[in-house]
Amino acid sequence: MKRIYKNRIIILLTATLLALAGLVVSLSIDALRLASILIFCVWIFSKSAIVSGDKLISPFSERIRRHLFNKYGNSQHLIRSLAFLLVIQKAFGTDSKYALLTVLGLISFIVTTVILADLINLLIRGEAEAVGFPKSVNSDVSKEKIYVASLKFDKNLASLSNYMQPLLVLSFSIFFDYQNEVILLFLLGQIAVNALRIFPLVTQCILSVWKSGSISPAKEKIGQATDFMPEIVVYFSADSEDSLYQLDQWLPYIKSSGMKTMVLTRNLKLCAPINELDPDIPVIGIKRFSYVEKALPQSVNTVLYVNNSAENFHVLRLSHFRHVQLLHGESDKGASSSKVTRAYDQIAVSGQRAIDRYKENGVHFADSQLRIIGRPLTDSIDVAKGVKKVETILYAPTWEGHERASDFCSLRNIALPTITWLLNNKPEVKIIIKPHPLTGTNDPALIGILETLKNLITGFDNYGDKQAKRIPTTPFHQFLEPANRVSIHKLFNEVDGLICDNSSVASDFLVSTKPMFICDSKNEGEDVLRSKYPVTRGSYVINADPSSLLNCEEGFETDPLKAKRIEISQYILGDFDGSATNQFHLLLQGK
Repeated sequence: MKRIYKNRIIILLTATLLALAGLVVSLSIDALRLASILIFCVWIFSKSAIVSGDKLISPFSERIRRHLFNKYGNSQHLIRSLAFLLVIQKAFGTDSKYALLTVLGLISFIVTTVILADLINLLIRGEAEAVGFPKSVNSDVSKEKIYVASLKFDKNLASLSNYMQPLLVLSFSIFFDYQNEVILLFLLGQIAVNALRIFPLVTQCILSVWKSGSISPAKEKIGQATDFMPEIVVYFSADSEDSLYQLDQWLPYIKSSGMKTMVLTRNLKLCAPINELDPDIPVIGIKRFSYVEKALPQSVNTVLYVNNSAENFHVLRLSHFRHVQLLHGESDKGASSSKVTRAYDQIAVSGQRAIDRYKENGVHFADSQLRIIGRPLTDSIDVAKGVKKVETILYAPTWEGHERASDFCSLRNIALPTITWLLNNKPEVKIIIKPHPLTGTNDPALIGILETLKNLITGFDNYGDKQAKRIPTTPFHQFLEPANRVSIHKLFNEVDGLICDNSSVASDFLVSTKPMFICDSKNEGEDVLRSKYPVTRGSYVINADPSSLLNCEEGFETDPLKAKRIEISQYILGDFDGSATNQFHLLLQGK
């Protein structure tokens, strides 16, 4: 992580110094060509910062990435244009046609890209978004095709406009002493491209008003939700795609209920990614608070929530709906016993452990509010038959959480000694590492630890003859990046054991009855851990001292705690007839 930030600082400082140098040398006509080259270099560094910032900056720096690298792209363009205008004036004179065309190019960029594009975006794309809804019988396909084509045309022109500036600067440095007509051609081309952007932008605006009957398309988007007539709405509030796992785990089971479902969000950027999770479930995004109630048709009887986001109250205030909180995992973290949860009409819990946890933390509910349904996702987990020696083990650490009380992440103190011990003492055991998708959000140092773990297990590929014989053509161990959306429950069926923290991963893995090793990340001691967190009572406890693994060796061979895990599983995940999925469907139906 430190290396990543060092690179950003170097890029930005270099770009700044080059910009200053370009302005200084542009005062001398003998150095005009050098000045234009320096401006071109500034563009390259700026582009590099944007690209590398998008790809490498950790999730916790989302705000920095959004504002520093993306939001001010137009401002960077204007600064470079003003610097180049000084060069042109010095080279050809203030009253020359070259200076005049440079000014016109700058004005055309400001009008189309800064003023007009932002205004139209606010009017036709900034209020609402609807993805995945069936096409209305009254929809005009020809208008839709023209609208989509104009969007694509505008996007291509915007991209071309961004590259016209460096081409213009480069042409000056090459042809300044030879063919000024080439420079003139590029100046005219820049103005033409900017002017052409007016047509697709205006076309989008006209078609949007024509389709919706209003200057705002929100009316049409909300109308799609009304025509769809959903019975269930899932309200999803999140800042980024990193939180989609909270929603993704519930959508298949909501869909299998057969009830018409729609997702509602106030983050327009999440509409398309949410719909990609399941294209059969449409998504509507609304930006204005005043549109929240309008976006919920009268056909809706139940609103579901998968987290305790503060924005949930934007919908929760509407008393004529049944509000059901599902959360996104069963664990002893603070979010699983929050007083905020009392605001919902019903709370789906996995088992009796969740009910007892609320009581232990002084959170009391009416008898009708809590409903034990188990964990539907665990229905897909295979139950191990008998006891099998651990040949493949999954390490799935949780993230650091929003607060210290819910930080059970073992990456800081247990991960490296544990993985090193396994590599050295059990080289025949395949290791799969799958971090939580939000890892590093509040503690960027964890990203560096993950990189170390990745390098560590990669360096042990084909370590020993046994591994080389088992998988000769592929890496023996696996490191799955935090952004990798492979289902962890699918991995449960592929491994023989699990190393994890006090999180919902541990609770769900109980269904498999396979051996589980839980990390004492807070160094509370085995007795305290088993007393406070029931999920640990059938598990083997490990800490930062690698010797703790020696006390757990039986877990890799004979697994003497299996019966205890089966017993505790019923307490945590519910003891009822039928599947958890069936219990969930009954909840959705109001039965």
